[in-house]
Amino acid sequence: MATAMLEKFSLNPAVAAAAPRSPPSPIDDDLRQQDEFARVLRSCSKTRDLVRGRETHSQILASSQRHSRYLRNLLIEMYGHCGAIVDARKIFDGIAYPNVFSWNIMMAAYIHNDRVRDAELALELFSKMPGRNLVSWNAMIAAYVLNARDREAAELFHRMDQEGVAINHYTIASILDAYGNLGDLARGELTHSRAVARGDDGDVIVQTALIIMYGKLGRASDAEAVYRAAPPGDVVALSAMIGAYTQSGDITSARRVFDRSASRDVVVWTGMVTALAQSGDLEEARRLFSEMPIRNAVSWSAMIAANAQHGYGREAMRLFKLMDLEGEFPHQQTIGSLIDACSADPSMAEARIIHSVIHDNGFKLDVILSSALINMYGKYGSLDLAREVFETMEQRNIISWNTMVAVYAESGHGDEALYIFSRLHLDGMVPDDATISSALAACCHSGLLEDARCFFHLSHEYGLHLTLENYACVIFLLGKAGRLADAEELIRTMPFEPREATWMTLLSACKTQRDVDLGTRVGQAILDRDPDNAGPYVLLSNVYT
Repeated sequence: MATAMLEKFSLNPAVAAAAPRSPPSPIDDDLRQQDEFARVLRSCSKTRDLVRGRETHSQILASSQRHSRYLRNLLIEMYGHCGAIVDARKIFDGIAYPNVFSWNIMMAAYIHNDRVRDAELALELFSKMPGRNLVSWNAMIAAYVLNARDREAAELFHRMDQEGVAINHYTIASILDAYGNLGDLARGELTHSRAVARGDDGDVIVQTALIIMYGKLGRASDAEAVYRAAPPGDVVALSAMIGAYTQSGDITSARRVFDRSASRDVVVWTGMVTALAQSGDLEEARRLFSEMPIRNAVSWSAMIAANAQHGYGREAMRLFKLMDLEGEFPHQQTIGSLIDACSADPSMAEARIIHSVIHDNGFKLDVILSSALINMYGKYGSLDLAREVFETMEQRNIISWNTMVAVYAESGHGDEALYIFSRLHLDGMVPDDATISSALAACCHSGLLEDARCFFHLSHEYGLHLTLENYACVIFLLGKAGRLADAEELIRTMPFEPREATWMTLLSACKTQRDVDLGTRVGQAILDRDPDNAGPYVLLSNVYT
């Protein structure tokens, strides 16, 4: 009877509405606050918004949630995604009793940062982890693969076997991905056989990993054999199969698989459109794109990128406007493609609004977008705007520095280019081949011979690879300075077969310096290679006059 009465009153809306409600308890308030902090931290991790992440961290410390292990784990994840590894480790070290999630998140934070030292620290942390379980091993292997550290993943997988740790289908899927990236067919096939023996070959995650691996290894027929055994209608396997044929350059077979499948979602359609565009058949890609039953932001971004990459900047911009009219919110990749399109065609007036689009849509200017913007402004000759973007970057990598150096070099501002190069050194960055090439180009544009020679020696110090164009810069400067014998010696001793243009540079310098003997010798060397070339005759006649 009591139960019946309770049911009667609980099901009566009028009674329920009239019943007095208890005020929320402090526990309810704490849970709501914790959920809100968690939501913000996950958003900061996704967008790599370090500034907002730090603000949220301060708010947590001032709240009753400051000892929450759950939020501390999310803080480690946020700092890791934002590249603030020192902060992430401080949070981890401050947890009195870290759980398995704490350890796994901290290890992933180390590996997400593309530094050898961080990878070593991740492995050290993994080695110290008490009570490692299969989840920990899988997380470590998957993190290595995700960050293109496939060899380390393979070594860890081997160590798993040595320590007798039982694997599962997630382990197999991750290591297959690593073997595909490494081009290790033998171990890939061995792992396939192991999956069959374990009965994991029927798992769709393993099947998809096998298709992707065989595609990377150029074994599309083996990939299709796995695909045919997959459950009918599995769009993930279908997308992987199209990708496998695309990687092997067989677009016809990729299209065959696409056309024969009845279950095609927006990811499969987008994959096929992208495959066609990458193969050079942009017209067919456009036609298929127009037939898509549903498009999302990824589809639009893929089509915009395809047009930008093929030099159709105006079409890329037109698609972006249509995308906006259809209410699709652009991704950062979309904006990157538009910047590339505008950089390729400085006559496009629309390019001037790209920066405002980024600002209005709340996009975070990460290293990639910032570097693309610097390059775009450089193409437009807007060096002040390029420099402004560079100086306001929160983080810079070698690509950012190279882009700024190249922008100044290409615009003839050699002194500014070399100033940026000097700051690069002070910032602790190590120059690469592109840095040296841009610096030498800056010297060439500004006639800075001694600086060029310094960069030449610096490249040897860092073990960098100089190109023929790099040598040509120094040869030009030596000739311009009247040091023709040094220029000739550099041509004869450089590790490249000199091109006709290289000798013509020296011959032009002989004309300027009125060096008849060397000019005659160089002119004859060119004519011996190409007797029908009229260029040397013209320059030689000027040398003699």
